[in-house]
Amino acid sequence: MPDAAPPLPDLPPYHLGINGQIKGPFNVEEILDMMDAGEIDDKTLGWTAGMADWTAIGELDDFEPIFANMPPPMPGRV
Repeated sequence: MPDAAPPLPDLPPYHLGINGQIKGPFNVEEILDMMDAGEIDDKTLGWTAGMADWTAIGELDDFEPIFANMPPPMPGRV
């Protein structure tokens, strides 16, 4: 068995709505790093070419596998 996970699929870059400003584009690895740092969460709005409107990244098909296995927030944290 390999020691490392396979590479992420080649997903499109996303722009994110952070603190009322449009930031990006970011690739998926950058977005995961921002999540790990607590800078964004599944409710952060994302958009990429071809999308009709901004959508919470937790609802995007490209990120669904990431959020599907995340535990719920700790009590008292939002």
